[in-house]
Amino acid sequence: MCDISPRLSLFVKAYHQMTNKRWEDGDCLGEIERTNENCALIAKLEDEALLFPPDPKALIPKSGEFCEIQLQPPRSNSSFFSRSLDDLLNYPTHLHSPPETFFVADTDEYHPSTTQPSTLLRGYLDTIKFIDLLKSLSDHFDSSTGHLRFVFLQREKLEVQVRYLKKDLRSLLCVDSLETVLTEKVHAEQRRSILKRILLEELQTIPEENRFSALLNRLDYIYQRFLDNYQLYVSEFSFDSIFKDISNKKLEYILKLNKNFSEIQNQLLAVPIAALLAWSQMGKGFNIKNSLVFLTSLVFAFFMSMLLRNQKASLGAIKEEINDQLETLKSDYVALSSRFKKIYDDLDDRCRKHGWLLVLVDISVGTIIVAVPAVLLFYYSILQMWVNQF
Repeated sequence: MCDISPRLSLFVKAYHQMTNKRWEDGDCLGEIERTNENCALIAKLEDEALLFPPDPKALIPKSGEFCEIQLQPPRSNSSFFSRSLDDLLNYPTHLHSPPETFFVADTDEYHPSTTQPSTLLRGYLDTIKFIDLLKSLSDHFDSSTGHLRFVFLQREKLEVQVRYLKKDLRSLLCVDSLETVLTEKVHAEQRRSILKRILLEELQTIPEENRFSALLNRLDYIYQRFLDNYQLYVSEFSFDSIFKDISNKKLEYILKLNKNFSEIQNQLLAVPIAALLAWSQMGKGFNIKNSLVFLTSLVFAFFMSMLLRNQKASLGAIKEEINDQLETLKSDYVALSSRFKKIYDDLDDRCRKHGWLLVLVDISVGTIIVAVPAVLLFYYSILQMWVNQF
């Protein structure tokens, strides 16, 4: 407990000593034992005007005897005793401006206090903090009638009166984050405008007396909408530069893909020449010359295969780089990434076509350089064996 009003602390102490408590016209009636300590306490209560004039015998100690007293709880802006949170909220000013110190009897809680508040009290304090935030956001606010009223001017005028009940209270975890976002200097006016527009869209169809309680219930959703819309604003703000950068990247990747294939075009031109040369050197029969031609074809095919696999690895690296950039775009520009999907779909299609083309070339090299000489070698060997038999 810290910084608690002495009058409030004195009243709470007497309240805890009372038995058979009941409330009448705002006063607390009950019985208290006439111990030395309690009689001294009653005298202090009378001095602080917290006690309806008691029976004189209440000031005379007599252990084991009880007397009835009538307490008048402190209920000022500096210190306030409330039977429950509902009791506290029955005062319109407390809906937006709590007493400096107060005590809630049904949960036995002080405020301020060094202990962790209950969920309901935490919700009340978060609501007060949120109301202070709305004061800085609104175009006008007025509390001259007791009930605080906010005015927001966007496309239309939106009025929100601060009215809520205990059942509307909950921990508002996003209030601190929202306060931080709205106090940043970058795009400060745009942030405020976005949030006010969302408030208008969410609350304009709700009766004015229910708007604030609806706002509390929807605050997490409203905050997320605000973040999404602000991200979209930032994305649109830099759309041209982002689009230009991505277009340049697309051109760069296309050049890399084209280079990936063009690097082996000259070598591919040698494939049919080498194949014709190998075929022309093939003679009849299984002899050393044919075997050397076949082995030479195998060596040539091996080196071409290594070259093709190197190009496939390069293609894989390019594709991985493209995918990494797409993931970065999705994380940095959530609201905008879908608008660039076609660019990356085109690049992915090009990568896939280049991959199939390299596979086709690989198969062709194997067929032309190895398979055909092997078939010819086998054919000539069989033919020679048949001739020798006859």
